Amino acid sequence: MIYSKSLTVPAQTPRSSPVKTVCHVTRGLVYKLEIRIPPGHAGLTGIWITHGGFQVWPSTLGEYFVGDDDLISYEDVYLLESAPYCFNIYAFNNDDTFPHSFYVRFGVVSKEIYMARYLPTLSHDYLANLIKQLQEEQLERQREQESLLLENPFPWVSKEES
Repeated sequence: MIYSKSLTVPAQTPRSSPVKTVCHVTRGLVYKLEIRIPPGHAGLTGIWITHGGFQVWPSTLGEYFVGDDDLISYEDVYLLESAPYCFNIYAFNNDDTFPHSFYVRFGVVSKEIYMARYLPTLSHDYLANLIKQLQEEQLERQREQESLLLENPFPWVSKEES
């Protein structure tokens, strides 16, 4: 799944009082992060992302991404196994005239899907277990239907009598 969030920062928004937005995601593994910094920022803006009160991107504590007409895009492995299932996105804007926007995207998958994608031997085991589980569920439904049929083999007859 790809989650997307945009953030517009008014002119003269200092780093000491950044604009904040929240991007809610699902439990899973963040495998990709993209931050689009459109033209015009001229290095006057900065953005950073936290989770649970800790800075995650950029990884250097106290730093932020700065750019102009840039796409910061890279694969990562950040596991979200406990709440909160969201990221806080902060940004400042030292431009004295213009507001500026950022666009952030998170690629999130389950641990199992990630392992199946990057570790083919695990993907076979995952698929085999999934097929086995589906077969067991199907067999259970079949047993339930057989039991209901044995209790009342002609359900339409009982409906007419009432």
